[in-house]
Amino acid sequence: MRFPFLSKKKPPVSRLRDAAEAFEESTRRRRISAQRLNAYRLALSNFAAWAGRNRRMDDIRPEEADAYAARIPHYLAAATYNDKISALRTAWATLMPEMPNPWRGIQRRPGDSRPREPISREEIESVVAEAAHHGRNGGELAMLIHLGAWTGLRLGDAVRLRWEAIGERTISVRTRKTGASVAIPILKPLREALDEWRKKSVAGETGDVFPRLHAAVERNHGHTANVAQKVCLCMRRRGLETSYKHEHSARRRPLRGYHSLRHTYVTALLEAGIPVDIVAAIVGHAAAKMTAHYTHARDEYVREQLGKAGLL
Repeated sequence: MRFPFLSKKKPPVSRLRDAAEAFEESTRRRRISAQRLNAYRLALSNFAAWAGRNRRMDDIRPEEADAYAARIPHYLAAATYNDKISALRTAWATLMPEMPNPWRGIQRRPGDSRPREPISREEIESVVAEAAHHGRNGGELAMLIHLGAWTGLRLGDAVRLRWEAIGERTISVRTRKTGASVAIPILKPLREALDEWRKKSVAGETGDVFPRLHAAVERNHGHTANVAQKVCLCMRRRGLETSYKHEHSARRRPLRGYHSLRHTYVTALLEAGIPVDIVAAIVGHAAAKMTAHYTHARDEYVREQLGKAGLL
């Protein structure tokens, strides 16, 4: 006699074509930003296209996972490769927790890139001056670079900044990459530049700080590559190397770019004596192990340290 209700149930998610949507809706996954969620969705979609959209997730064996990992182009940066495999490993662990994870044994690729080159304050000012003459959006581009250098905002957050987010003492932003809410102190050089830029702004007290650049990003489906390329062009015109040829890569690897401004800002805070965990809170690093929220007391401490360093 058979008892159907005692038979082993199939996992609730079985087909690769449904995996991305199921992962997004799962209550088991950790909370991540929309940008990171899209990376998971893309990794699952690409694997489904390779393995077969109608394949069952529990049919995928380690040998197939190894074969797929081996076909990921070697010219991609190690971090890109590792992110793709990590996304698939996490998706299987989330959706198929009772099943052996075929991605678990795949080893990470060791880093093979040169460290990003730093960019000095003098070099930044030179690039800002170059950007000011870069076409009809030159003024916005120059201010965008200035903003990145004195806030550490990632390009996607900086280009979408609105005047409402800029207060008397801080800029409040919810970062797109990690979803973290950050309160960035407005340093003296930035305050002066923002005051001048506000006078020229067509938006006034509300709206986009960079309306033309933001519109260009939206026309490009939300991608900031075009703006990033303009920044790199300004850097190259001022004699800064922005990429290098890797011996095992068909593509040039990035060396400097808009993200370099973030490194410059973080370095300035650390040199001003701000503890690492507070710097992480200011710039919204996802990996920071915070034991307390970035409170008003910490805000006052940061301002005191920045004042001593002559940045306020």
